[in-house]
Amino acid sequence: MSRPSSFRECFFKFCSCRFRHSEWINYASWFASDGHHLSERGHREVASHLKRVIDLHQISSTQKLGEFLYTDSCVSWFESGSTSGLEYSGNGLVNNMPRTDKYVLSFVANYGWIKIQNPAKIPQALYVSYMTTGPDSRYPKTKVRIIETGSVKVLNTGVSGSFGEEHVHVQKVQFVGMVNPGESKVTFEVMERSVWPFRLTSVMVTTKFDMNTFRLPGGNQPI
Repeated sequence: MSRPSSFRECFFKFCSCRFRHSEWINYASWFASDGHHLSERGHREVASHLKRVIDLHQISSTQKLGEFLYTDSCVSWFESGSTSGLEYSGNGLVNNMPRTDKYVLSFVANYGWIKIQNPAKIPQALYVSYMTTGPDSRYPKTKVRIIETGSVKVLNTGVSGSFGEEHVHVQKVQFVGMVNPGESKVTFEVMERSVWPFRLTSVMVTTKFDMNTFRLPGGNQPI
């Protein structure tokens, strides 16, 4: 079995899903039990590699600072429970998920809204993160609408296929649409019955990424 010759090669293969099954034994300790998130050793390897890059370039503290072209905004309550900077409808509840120390925002009566801010002077992309399960979804498909632009996206709350038959309970991030500078109202409407209510974990206003969906760190939560 061939072993990755460097951290860079291993990390590239991980990001691009180019590992062969036969190579797993050589790098399994870098990842958590779900095979997706980094383990403690994996985090140490990433931190060490990033430090080497920073030390190599020897960034000077005297360099001239300028303004960023874009200004983004992110509100996440998943770890802290704090929704400071986010306004939401009166039927919204921020609670701990059962058997976890993670916080989620749910809406009573299957409908609710939030108000978000785009601090830039140009339209930017809105992403929302929410809880999903696999291989079967215990959360409802939910329709998200940006009132000011009319943009609509249906959030798929299952991760079937992403982890095979592994039982997982993880966050997913989804691009919803573009929002104009200033305040925007975003509504959430549950489309089906489910075991658990729709659970929102964060919102982000930033430049648009090349990919429409990706997963956030935070680990596999109890089901």
